Amino acid sequence: MKNQLHHLNQLMECLPCATSARGVSDLNVILNKYTKILDTVNSYNESYKRSTSLYYSDIYAIRDNIDISVYTESQKEKSLAFESARDKLKKDIQALLILIRPQQELVELAV
Repeated sequence: MKNQLHHLNQLMECLPCATSARGVSDLNVILNKYTKILDTVNSYNESYKRSTSLYYSDIYAIRDNIDISVYTESQKEKSLAFESARDKLKKDIQALLILIRPQQELVELAV
């Protein structure tokens, strides 16, 4: 899980701030990487599988907001959708960090 912690921390640092073509692209890349990490954590053991299953529904909402930020006409709606997607992804990354960090700390204490 140490690698997943490291990658999640990197994703947190890379979250884009501005609504732009580059920002949307970056957000999509981060969401895809987060999904792969989530899949890894989910398959680690039954406890993580139960705990992480709720994050998968958020992925659809985040993708929907990214799509809205790309295809809507209104700049205000684009910004709101982008911010909503970014903020939700940030919260989910933080939650996953909190979930797996105690496990990693226990492993490090045992070593």
